[in-house]
Formats: sequence, C-alpha cells, structure tokens
Amino acid sequence: MFEKILLAVDESGPSSRATPVAAALADRFGAEVVVLELPDREVGIDVRPELSSEALGGAPPLVDRVVMDLKDAGISARPEMWMSPEDEVGTAVAHVARAECVDLIVMGEPDCDRLPFEGPGRATLPERLRSLTHRPMLLVP
Repeated sequence: MFEKILLAVDESGPSSRATPVAAALADRFGAEVVVLELPDREVGIDVRPELSSEALGGAPPLVDRVVMDLKDAGISARPEMWMSPEDEVGTAVAHVARAECVDLIVMGEPDCDRLPFEGPGRATLPERLRSLTHRPMLLVP
C-alpha cells in the first residue's frame, strides 16, 4: 500500500510521536521513509531546491538522529533537505512529496503558533499541504 513515506519532523512533541508511527507503517508495508526537517518558524533560510543534503554538507542533526533511529529499528530511511523560509514550508514539503513520489506524508500536528500559513486564505499548514500534494496525510497529535 505504501512504498515511500515522507516524515516531516521538527523539535515538537507531536513530531517526536510521529516518528514511531511512520516507523510502524514503514515496517508493516516495507516502505522507505524519507525524513525532512520542517524549518523553525523563527529561522527563515534560503530556498535552495536544486541542492541535496549532500551538497549542503549533510542533513541537520535532527534529521540525522531520526534517520539513525529508523535504521536502528530496521527501517529503510534516508534524509532529504529542502530549505525554505517559514512561509514556504508548505511549498517545500509539497515539492519533496511530489519529487519523491511519496504515498503518504506523516507529521506531528503543528503547534498552534505554526498553524497559520502566510498566504491567501490563511490556510493551516496541513490544509496547504493537502491542497498542494493531493496525497494522503497522517497528522499525529
């Protein structure tokens, strides 16, 4: 059912609970997990869609830690890094989801202060992702 799962992570509690959910699904379906860090709201960083994590000198520590934990559990996992300012988080995640042809996006339910998307209609990040990717999404509270 799922061959590739995008796990979008940050330092939040819901995100830490999303990792074992993604691992269980990947284990059940033999899926690969692609791990992407959601940038911190206060740390806007340049959009560099043409560069992979290797070209940027490796994945962020959080992504490395999650990938290692998944691999230690016997899950096929690898990092992906697409950098964007906070108001482009939805676009960056959607781009990776499309580029990687993922079957499912798993992420922690965003904290209230991350919910508003800076764009037309002020959609929440999950709403924005659904409209951009048209892929199933699992939000972990």
